[in-house]
Amino acid sequence: LEVTSTPWHGVDAAAVVTPAETELERRLSRQVMGDLRARRRVRTVAAGEELFRQGDTGDDVALLLDGVVEVVRDGRVLVEIGPGAVLGERALLEG
Repeated sequence: LEVTSTPWHGVDAAAVVTPAETELERRLSRQVMGDLRARRRVRTVAAGEELFRQGDTGDDVALLLDGVVEVVRDGRVLVEIGPGAVLGERALLEG
């Protein structure tokens, strides 16, 4: 079956792929971690383990250094986020 009614007029093109983390994001995460060196605590979270739980009091902020985290609300995955993301800041600020 030949498909010619595609937006690409039947011509295949390479997929557009971007790195999970840009060089700028990596530099910023290093800078933030350096600024927080005296107060930081590095934690490794296993696959399936919760970092924060919906409804808990927000008293921590996390900077994701490596890996991918799912954001889940009411049991539904909303988004997956990667290195350089700051997590928990709204709960910390808003309670």
